[in-house]
Amino acid sequence: MKTDAGEMELLRETVADNNGWLDTDLDIPRDADGSSTLILEAWSEAPGQIALWSNPVLYDPRPAEPRGETDQRTAPNILLYVVDSLRADHLECYGYHRATAPHVAAMAGRGVRFRRCLTTETCTKPSMLSLAASVDMLAHGVNCYGPDAPPSLVMFPERLRWAGYVTGCVTENLYTPPDTPGRRVYSYVQDLDELTAARVGSTFAEASHFLEMHSNRPFFLYVHTMECHVHLYDDAYSYDAPPPFEGRWTNDQFDHINRYDETILFADANFQRLLMKLQQLGLDKRTLVIFTSDHGEGFGKHDGRIIHCYEPYDELSGVPLVMSWPGVLPEGCVVEPNVSLIDLAPTFLDLAGLPPCDQFQGMSLWPLVRGEQTTAFQTRPVFSFEGRYDAPLITTGAAIIEDLKAFGLVWTEQKQLFDLAADPDEFEDVASAHPEVTAQLSDALEAHWRAQAAMRAELGGTREAGATVVDPARDEALRALGYLDE
Repeated sequence: MKTDAGEMELLRETVADNNGWLDTDLDIPRDADGSSTLILEAWSEAPGQIALWSNPVLYDPRPAEPRGETDQRTAPNILLYVVDSLRADHLECYGYHRATAPHVAAMAGRGVRFRRCLTTETCTKPSMLSLAASVDMLAHGVNCYGPDAPPSLVMFPERLRWAGYVTGCVTENLYTPPDTPGRRVYSYVQDLDELTAARVGSTFAEASHFLEMHSNRPFFLYVHTMECHVHLYDDAYSYDAPPPFEGRWTNDQFDHINRYDETILFADANFQRLLMKLQQLGLDKRTLVIFTSDHGEGFGKHDGRIIHCYEPYDELSGVPLVMSWPGVLPEGCVVEPNVSLIDLAPTFLDLAGLPPCDQFQGMSLWPLVRGEQTTAFQTRPVFSFEGRYDAPLITTGAAIIEDLKAFGLVWTEQKQLFDLAADPDEFEDVASAHPEVTAQLSDALEAHWRAQAAMRAELGGTREAGATVVDPARDEALRALGYLDE
């Protein structure tokens, strides 16, 4: 650091054999007599290796002045809480027959619940990138197997930093956040062990630490937990919740649905701990909380597969979406129009007072949560795709308007049509009874595909559609989570 009095070295650190980002905190002396210049340098002695600094954030340890009422309403803190692999129809606030998530249900009672929210893809990596960039997999080109996001893809956390937000990510999933070797999307990142983080409390501890550090400044915190995600042990799928949740409804290791419901109880309890932390810090009344998931889970309902990443039937594409902001959002409100996870990024920019991003394809949900019923939401189709591939001849997609859902391979003439109001399990094809609607939604699905292919070209996504990038370490991680066979 250079000051009027001279130069001083604050940090020198050697990093060996690292292929990712490392966070570093240090105290910077305050120069009372003049200005200071902070110099960040990085270099590598190994040929072909590079070292980078990214997203330096400067904090003043002195308490900030509390924000006024106007500021609270126009630029709230935002907590996005994502529980991996959580089906909406396994929560009592979505009509499930047992109380698996009483704290989420209570939040829905004091806030807003969206009747139907769809993920854009049925596995984590493309789904969460779609949420961050407000475009789906067909445009950003990242399916379940890779590669990295194109450099020109705009992501909302970077835009929020422009508005003065401190952005943080605490995740148990190896595919979030959407960082690349040359790009750090969030200012603060803690990437935790998905098998142990929730059980030992490290996710709550890291999220709490972030909240304590930034309690007097606008923040965006994304927490991604894995309590409900399947694990593969000795070639057998298993859902595991710790005591006292384990054994609540079954003691059979292979009773997947009951064991899954026990993990939801566990996830709900962990979510409540963070809500209580917000209240303890006095942040609850100036924080918008969003509870959702990246995709659902199959349990063999249609194709015999237990897990996810497959065709976008409702058990995989339907995710919960509940919002709460005391004193601002209406209590106990249910939003009827269909929405998508790609609508969250425009919503966050809207709340931060930032202009819309031309690249974003979703729409801000803020008019809906304020009770303004807009025809744009009621008339637009919402799309969802399986997350494994992005080649039209082998990718299954769905297009939904109101309660009617066209379903099938993207480029085939024949699509199935489901009436989700009369047949929520999607077993009865009613395409022959509604040929015009089926044709309309089928055409919309194909037109959407073509538009996304054009956008991918603009973004610089040169990878051939459907191609797979070979990465042994990634494949081993996918295999451990049950996504790949031996």
